[in-house]
Amino acid sequence: MRGLPTLIRLARHELDERRRVLAEVQARQDKLRMDAAILEARLETEGAMAQEAGPMAFAYIDYMRAALVERDRLNREADALQPEVDKALEVVRQAFEEVKRLEMVEEAERLAARRRAEAAERAALDEISLERYQRRRRVERDGE
Repeated sequence: MRGLPTLIRLARHELDERRRVLAEVQARQDKLRMDAAILEARLETEGAMAQEAGPMAFAYIDYMRAALVERDRLNREADALQPEVDKALEVVRQAFEEVKRLEMVEEAERLAARRRAEAAERAALDEISLERYQRRRRVERDGE
């Protein structure tokens, strides 16, 4: 197949594109989870400071409520991206299988071509051997 290298190149390009999409979705999900973790850490820090602040601690309660709502929202958004991540993973898997299938076909063709070349070489060597044998037989017959 003459066009097989082109098909493989296109399939690899498609795989790279699918991987890029997967990486983008995972990066969005990771950022949401990281933002939630940062917010959680801030809550702990602010909570410790509020305990030391004494009478100003009442302001922390409103901050804590808002921060918890925001953290939950970030976690929900990250969880909501999971089906998109799963779908992107499946698309990458399928694209990878396509590349591997095409590479296996190419390898099989390369092997078949090598076998044909080896068979042609063996046939040529056999022909040379047969000619030598016949020549030697003629020399032996003529020499007797």
